[in-house]
Formats: sequence, structure tokens, C-alpha cells
Amino acid sequence: MKSIVSAILLVVFVVSLPLAPSARADGLNIYFDGVEVSTEPVIYYVSDDSWTETEPGSFTLGSSERPGIYYMDVQPETKSGRVFVPLRVISNYFSAEISWQEPQVLLKLGDTTLTLTIGSETVLSNEVETTLEAAPYIKEGRTMVPLRFISEAFGCDVDFVDGSVYINTPPLLIDGRKVVSIQSWYGMTMGGVRRESKTNICTKKYYQLLQDSAGDEIAEPKYYGRHQYIGDVANTYYPNREVSFMESDGLEGEVIQMYELYNRMNDSPEWLANANTVGEDLGKWLIRDITHDKWYKVKLNSFQFYRDDIYNIGDWEMILNDIV
Repeated sequence: MKSIVSAILLVVFVVSLPLAPSARADGLNIYFDGVEVSTEPVIYYVSDDSWTETEPGSFTLGSSERPGIYYMDVQPETKSGRVFVPLRVISNYFSAEISWQEPQVLLKLGDTTLTLTIGSETVLSNEVETTLEAAPYIKEGRTMVPLRFISEAFGCDVDFVDGSVYINTPPLLIDGRKVVSIQSWYGMTMGGVRRESKTNICTKKYYQLLQDSAGDEIAEPKYYGRHQYIGDVANTYYPNREVSFMESDGLEGEVIQMYELYNRMNDSPEWLANANTVGEDLGKWLIRDITHDKWYKVKLNSFQFYRDDIYNIGDWEMILNDIV
């Protein structure tokens, strides 16, 4: 039983180091929806599905370090009164498509396409020519681009307050309804913890991750649940997290869309050797669309890594803890 519990913990959780302090040489800080962009990545320890026999009949699940993507590896700086950031901030935070036709770089998000040229103050916005106050440039091997111009072109509001830049992104819309927050609930044996984030960019990216990760639609699994089958049946799926996209916030808020994430449990070799090998193996993760009563396989590799990395760019508040 001890090895089963250890395996469960390793599969369910991705451990991350705390965000490193953001050291700014010139005191320039960048915030997306109120959350500061760090100059160091969060480091995750991600299970790699490999088991090592540490002693006869006892196995340990392997893991490896993987840095998150939401950070700046080059300091932002001001040129001609405009703040420049590394291009990776634009590509990662906005999920903008980036392509190169040197010395030009093309950025596309939705219906907006920007064409910037390294060393040139001329930029094309949907083929309309505009002049920048300062040209994009290369710093420490990274392409530096104007933050305000690109953010506003992508529909964001930008404020500059006391040496800090605040990018406020538009809210997510689901079927024309504005999402004001995302709630995450993790259940224990009795009770659970519910957290809420009103960080628009986190909400949008979390929702998009679920859309991108949903593969083939499947029938309801035979073996799943919080208490049933654990320790008895192989290919059991355990509820990892409930995720709700809210039209109004708080515990009594109106839900627009609700999902539940499930992961396969009890994978250790010594457990499988003695388990009832019944039930269909549907992969490591499943997505349950509760609102539409549908189940999906997860097709995206490293799903848990991307989910937890997105979680870390949200500002989360605990709104319920009824664990007993």
C-alpha cells in the first residue's frame, strides 16, 4: 500500500520551485493582468514514466527537471521612451504565431498580423505602415520588440505606473459570454480546496489548453472515481482537478463551462503484477466535459507540465477550504 500511495502522489503532482525574485537592473517591471513576469523560470520536476527497481520488488518513478516558459531571459529596457522586451514574452504570453523572413519577423494573433524589421522603425500592421519611436534590435542574442505597440495591436490596454508596465488583456468569451474568473477545485477524502483566479491571460490559456488537449471522444470509463477501485483495478482513473469558467465570481457564481481532469493511477510495476488487469487503458489523462457530458482522451504530450505552468501565471485566491 505504501508503494501505491507513493505512486499516486508522484503521478498527481508536479512539484515546482517558487518563482525567483525578479531582479531588474533599471527597476523596470512587467505585469500581465497584475502578475509580474519573472526573469527566472519556474523549475518543474516532471515524471517521465520510467520505473527503476531500487531493491527487489520495489520501484521508484523517475522524474526530470523542466523549466517553465513564462519568463524573460533578457532584461526589459527602455529605448527612446519605449519599453522593449524579448520576443519570447510576446510569443509565450500571447500565444502569437512567430515566423522569420530575416531581417523581418512576422507576429500573428487572430486577425492581426504585424511585420517588424530589425533595425527599422517601420512596421506593418495588417499591411498598414506605421512608424515606431525606436526600432527592434538584438540584445544578448535575443530579439527585442516594443511592448506597448504590440500589446495594443493585440487588443490590450497598457499602463505605465511608477516604472512598471501593466498589460491588461481582454477577457475570454465562451459562446459570447464573458468569463470573469476561473475556479480550480481539488478534492480530498473529505472536503477540498477551491481557488479562484481573475487573471484573464491565465483563464484564456487554460481554456485553450483544454481545447487543444482534447483528442478522441470516448465512452464513460468503466473504472473511475475518487474512492472506488483504487488499489484493486488497473486502468482506474482518479479525479485530479475540477476546473470551472465563471460568468460571475465567488462560491455562488454562475458557471459557463465545467471540466474535470482525470489521471490513470496505480502504474508501478509491483502493483500491476498483482492487480486485476481489467478496464481499458485510455492513456495517462482524460478530460471530462461536465457541461456537455462528454469524455475525451488527452492527446497532448506533457499535458500536466503545460497545465501547471499556465496555473502559475494566474493570481489565485483560496475561496473555500472545507477539508476535514
